Amino acid sequence: MILVLSACLAAPLAGQAVDSVGAARRVVAAAALAAKEYALRLPQEVAEAKLFIQQARFDLPALPAAVRPAADSGLRNLAGLLDRLAPPDSVALAADALIRRIGTEEPLPSRPPSLARGTAVYRERCAACHGEAGRGDGPKAGSLKGPPPANLADPAVMGGTSLLEIYRKIAIGVPGTAMPEFSEDLSEEDRWAVAAYVATLQYGGSATAASFAAVRRQIDSALAARSEQVAFGAYLTFEQVETDVRARNAGLASEIEAAFDA
Repeated sequence: MILVLSACLAAPLAGQAVDSVGAARRVVAAAALAAKEYALRLPQEVAEAKLFIQQARFDLPALPAAVRPAADSGLRNLAGLLDRLAPPDSVALAADALIRRIGTEEPLPSRPPSLARGTAVYRERCAACHGEAGRGDGPKAGSLKGPPPANLADPAVMGGTSLLEIYRKIAIGVPGTAMPEFSEDLSEEDRWAVAAYVATLQYGGSATAASFAAVRRQIDSALAARSEQVAFGAYLTFEQVETDVRARNAGLASEIEAAFDA
């Protein structure tokens, strides 16, 4: 009897654990993206930030019981700050505090995302709205409700956007727009792959240019935050193009690797 009950309970309990982790990651992503959008202080971005926080509240019941009260109060605090048009620094600090309380981040990919796979996923799942080159001019763009698809090839739109931020929007979608969430439809590997490909679109599809721009941003962030994790993320980004760099200039590749080691 005990063995039968254990077998019956094992799958639901395991599912609950996975669901709670997924919910925690969605709340973390929503809080981080809300702070990022709000910092732009444009009406559309402020409204989008509020929608991210509203969306995050739907995941509260699925969070582990131990962090649910802190997440609830943290989201309420963030919503209040956004309603009062508080300084962006205050919103960023509140978002960081909430993320630390929940204690769950998206794991960095164990290997560099495949740009070839990302290209295939983009053409299959994204190009109909965003267009083949990412300019927001896909065949479905004109029939979508809400704001038009983002121009992913425009540096003014995508400049300064990290790979993690792109990944998060792919995972949880963008509330108030036709951009759906793909956390259930795409594997984690495919989400990272298409995020990496999207990052190249503002550089005309050049993976090398996109990777070095991302490395520069990540290194700046790592130095400012004195964060080894962000620095390691920069190294993973460089890994995407290390083979090509080494083939063209072996000395430069070795110099960059030595700098990362230091």
